Amino acid sequence: MSRLVRAALMVAALCVPLPGCAPNGPGPSGPWAASGTRLPREVRHIGGVIKASVYSIAPDEVQVVDSAVTIVASRSIYIHGVLETAHPGATFALVSPAVTIDGSIRAQTTGITRTDTPKGTDLIDACQLDIQGVYSHEVVAIAPGDDLDIVSNSDADSCTVAFHGRVTLEPGRTGNPEVAALRDGEPGGSVAIGTGGAIAFAKQALRKIGVTGDAYAPAIISCRTLQPLRAGFGGDGASDAKGTLVKAQSTWIFQATSGGKGGSAFVRASSIDTQGNRFEVLAGSGGNGGSVSDKSLTGSGVNGTARHPNAYSVSLFEGGGGDGGNAFVTAKGDASAVAGSGGNPGNVDSVAGSGYFDPPGNGGDITLHLGKAGTAGVEESSHGQRDGKYPYMYFSGGYGGTSQSATTASNGGNGATLFVEGPRDGKGVPADFKMRVDSFGNAGSGMSPCGSPGAKGGNGGNLLYSDGVERQNFDILSGFNGGTGGAGTPPGAGGSGGRDNDGKKIGSNGSQGATC
Repeated sequence: MSRLVRAALMVAALCVPLPGCAPNGPGPSGPWAASGTRLPREVRHIGGVIKASVYSIAPDEVQVVDSAVTIVASRSIYIHGVLETAHPGATFALVSPAVTIDGSIRAQTTGITRTDTPKGTDLIDACQLDIQGVYSHEVVAIAPGDDLDIVSNSDADSCTVAFHGRVTLEPGRTGNPEVAALRDGEPGGSVAIGTGGAIAFAKQALRKIGVTGDAYAPAIISCRTLQPLRAGFGGDGASDAKGTLVKAQSTWIFQATSGGKGGSAFVRASSIDTQGNRFEVLAGSGGNGGSVSDKSLTGSGVNGTARHPNAYSVSLFEGGGGDGGNAFVTAKGDASAVAGSGGNPGNVDSVAGSGYFDPPGNGGDITLHLGKAGTAGVEESSHGQRDGKYPYMYFSGGYGGTSQSATTASNGGNGATLFVEGPRDGKGVPADFKMRVDSFGNAGSGMSPCGSPGAKGGNGGNLLYSDGVERQNFDILSGFNGGTGGAGTPPGAGGSGGRDNDGKKIGSNGSQGATC
C-alpha cells in the first residue's frame, strides 16, 4: 500500500467519529465534466470543528464547506485536493503549525446569488504556510465579498508564509435592488497578513471554539511568483433601463445603484525574501456605478398625448463609483503595495420628451442626480491609481409643442428644463467634466388665425445646477430658445429664451409673429 493511500485512509478514519464530518453528498459545482478534467474520487461536506493530528484532503477529493468549518491539526494540514466554500459567507479556518496547499481553495460558482448569509472572514493560522502551485497560478480563490486573514500561531523567527502561487479574492457581486443586502455592488473582500486586526480576529476565533493558541505576525514572507496577493474588486452597481412611473407627479424615475468599495490589502511581517520576485500586493478597485437610460421610453413613453399634453418628466439617479481599496506592506525587503482605483459613475443616456401639438404641451424636464466618482485608495507610494471618471453625457429633446392648426389661437408649449444635481458627497465634479447639450428645451411657436390677437410663443427651458456642478461643466451647442409668436393683429410676442442659475441668457428670444 502506497504512503499516499495510507495517509488518505488514516484521515478518513480520523474523520469518521467527528461531528464536523458530514456524510458524502452531491457533488460540487466545479466544472468536473469538462473535457480532460479528472473527476473527484470523493466529495465530502464538512462543517463544525474538526480536530486531528494530521488533516489531509487527498488529490482527487473535494471537501465542501456549506456553512463554517474550523480544522485544528496539532501537527499539519495538507490540501492536496480541493477545499471549496459553497457560497459567500461560508467560511473556513485552518489552524495548525504547518499548512501546505498544493491543491486549491476555491468558491463554488453556483449559489452565488444567495444573500441570507452575512459577510464572512476566512482564517489561516500557521507558523509555516506553504502556498504551492505553478508560477503565477491562482491557488487560493476566496468567495466574493469575503475577507481573508493570515497569521502565525508562533512568534518564532522561522515562521514563514511562502507564495509559489497566487491568492485572489473574487470580485464582489453586482448590485441587485430587489435584494436589500445587495442593493449596491458588493464590497470586495480584503486580505490582511499579520495585522493587528487579523491577530485580534484569530484570537477571538480560537477562544470561541475553546482552542488554546495564539496569533502573531509572520516573521518572513517568501515570494516566488508575480503579484501573489490581490484583494477583491468591488461589484458593479445595478443599472436601470426600465424605470418606474410615478403617475401623481407625471414623472418617470430611473434609479441605478452604486458600485462597491474595493477590498484592501495589508501585510505586516519582519522581512520579505523575494529572490528576484518583488512582493507586490494589490488592493481591489471600486466597482463602477450602474447606468441609467430612458431610451426604452423614447417617443410614446415620454412624449405628450391628447390626454396628457405635457411630456412626462424624467428623474435619473446615476450610480456612483465605489472607492478603491487601500494597500500597505510593513516589512523589510523588496515590496510594493498598490491601491485600487476609484470606480466610474454609470453611463447616462437620455432624450427628453416633447409636448403634444393639440393642445400644445410643455417639454418634459430632466433632473439628473449625479453619482459620485470613486476615490482611489491610499498607498505608500504613487502607482498612478486614479479616481473614477464621469462618462460622456449628451442631452437633447424636450421641445414645447406647436399646434398644427391656426383656426384657433394656441400658445406654444414651453421647452424643458435641465437640472443637474451634484453628487451627495459634497465634492462636486471636476472642471473638465463636460455635459453636451444640443437642441434641448426649445419652445413651441404660437399659432393663431389672422385678424385675431396673435398667440404667444412658448418660453425656452432653463439650465439649473447645484451641489458642486457649475456652468463650466456644460457645453451648450444649441437649445433653450423661445418660440415664435403667432400671426395676428396685433402679432403674438415671441417667448423668452432660457436662462442659467445666474440669470444669464443661454437661449434666444423667439421672434414676434407676423401681422395679418
